[in-house]
Amino acid sequence: MIINQQRIVVIGGGSAGIAAGIAAAEVGFQVLLIEKSAYLGGKATASEVGTICGAYRYSSTIQADLILKGFAKDFVEELAIVSNSKPLSNQYGLHYLPYNIQQFKQLSLKKLTEKGVEILLKTSVTNVFASNDQITAIELDQNGQKEMIEVAALIDASGDALVSKLLQLPLIQSSNYQAAAQIFTLSNLPDFGENQLNLIFMKNIHAAVLQDDLPAYYKAFSIVQGSKTAKSIKLKMTIPLEVNSTQVNLELLHKKGQEMANQFVQIQQTKSESMQSIQLESIADEIGVRVLERPMGKYVLTEDDVLSARKFDHAIATGAWPIEIWHPLKPLEMHYFNENEWYQIPVDCILSNEISNLYFAGRSISATDNAIASARVMGTCLQTGFAAGKIAVDVFKGLSIEESVSHIKKLQIID
Repeated sequence: MIINQQRIVVIGGGSAGIAAGIAAAEVGFQVLLIEKSAYLGGKATASEVGTICGAYRYSSTIQADLILKGFAKDFVEELAIVSNSKPLSNQYGLHYLPYNIQQFKQLSLKKLTEKGVEILLKTSVTNVFASNDQITAIELDQNGQKEMIEVAALIDASGDALVSKLLQLPLIQSSNYQAAAQIFTLSNLPDFGENQLNLIFMKNIHAAVLQDDLPAYYKAFSIVQGSKTAKSIKLKMTIPLEVNSTQVNLELLHKKGQEMANQFVQIQQTKSESMQSIQLESIADEIGVRVLERPMGKYVLTEDDVLSARKFDHAIATGAWPIEIWHPLKPLEMHYFNENEWYQIPVDCILSNEISNLYFAGRSISATDNAIASARVMGTCLQTGFAAGKIAVDVFKGLSIEESVSHIKKLQIID
């Protein structure tokens, strides 16, 4: 059965998909958002990322300066309020906002429902149909029930180029994707500060590695900044396995992450008297996969664009986070542009090179491996998502891309 024509469809309920749905619904257009998980937020909630990066100016000489405007700014500021949170920073001039996972879910649902966006959770897109250079319909699978939906425009915020893969369109791929991470929560902690806890964790892990009780890759852990409460804290561990987008690989990564989280707790309990009572409270529902395949757009954002802080005439988003590359068995690699600078993402990175009513958002924008290693963060994803939603509606109404970009610049205040 084909239902409800003239609908903008957004695939993916992460930060980019949420922004896209809200932007498309701003003008009263009928919008459907499809999410494979049982709740909204994407990696922000399912993987419990815990901090919003890329929302603030990169500067070690000033306090956190929100570089976002428009919807993205409103979302981050409201999330800070409901999470009772303030931006943190490190010695390199990077600022980021810790947030409450449940509040992220609730705020996302609230904002989408206020705009009248229809939401289908636990739903997969199993096929996409196109004629000439236009997508005409998609096939959904919800609890084994198949359904066809006619679409006016499609926004791919899936994070893994789902639409392009289903249509067998060109992809930007890599032989080695960034390492995945597993986030987990420890509870019943001793009454120590974050720094002291970190020192004890590190001492115990290093001792276990020296005594051959653990492989050396267990040293690649960190505390999720701002996550500590009176009796709990979140940690992030890098998974020492290759990453791809197959279901078998994702299951293998998650199994390894669960194994490492449990082993981490056991070592802490046995190596330190003060840690004997700690417990593994929970493990994030999904593994934190940072980068996968991207679709090929009209323009491919490059590492040079990021590091040179390049500005574009038809910009739709501002990038304020450096290139951040996580390796399975090597230290974190960072590449910075100049302090107090930022780069821009042009509209052609969110436009399909093959299909006229297909748009990209979030981790699915057209970018090289190293460029997406910067642009994948939530501060940027909120902007590219909003831009994709706005353009999808504007173009369907008969406006040109240039006219729509002009609207976006006013709404997101992009110079």
